[in-house]
Amino acid sequence: MRLEKVKAEIDEYSKNPQAVHSAGYGNSLAATEATVNRLNNTILEEFVAVSVKIIDLLFSYPVLDPTLFYFFLFEMIRLKPNTLYYYQCGDPSIPAMSTIYHFKTVPISSPKIFPNRIAIMEDVRLTYNTTFTIRHLLGNNSDLVLLMRDVTYANLYLTNGIGSDCYCCSFFDTPMHETHQPRWDYWGRYIQSLVSKISIMVMEGNHEIEEQAVNRTFAAYHSRFAFPSS
Repeated sequence: MRLEKVKAEIDEYSKNPQAVHSAGYGNSLAATEATVNRLNNTILEEFVAVSVKIIDLLFSYPVLDPTLFYFFLFEMIRLKPNTLYYYQCGDPSIPAMSTIYHFKTVPISSPKIFPNRIAIMEDVRLTYNTTFTIRHLLGNNSDLVLLMRDVTYANLYLTNGIGSDCYCCSFFDTPMHETHQPRWDYWGRYIQSLVSKISIMVMEGNHEIEEQAVNRTFAAYHSRFAFPSS
């Protein structure tokens, strides 16, 4: 009975939106979510009257490591500067809705007005230092997070999850450079507490290349991160 309850809780959790994060530019903000089910009525509910453009983005992972996750992008436009907004996303018909998140838009830039704090980080990975970094940023009220490169280091793992600090040293006999895509999922869920509240802008690095059989590169990066253009 206890095992069935645990399985039910896992199923309930997995169908809800996860790895929710936001990226803002000017008066627009894009929120991205991941789900294991293709949602039919994917929406972004808001508690402030702003225009919302819903873009259904469906991407696949690199060829050697398929997954069931779907990715959806919601773009909010005509946002007011220096304003607090609340939002949640998902499909109310299942129901499969995220919790209610909030973010604050940055003030209008001028010689005397600018974001109070911009956090800059790189090589985040999933380590004890990751926990410390997230706690530090949450406790210091950053207005914007810039992740310069090297997000998850998923390319230091084989597809089966076996990892090494030096891929070429440990897995020199693999026919091609593999990756372990669930590392991206773990990372997205882990950092959600920060980037669902604070906009994050992510630049790719060498660990995001993840070249696969058909010469496709940066697939996981492009699947997860989208940024408004204006």
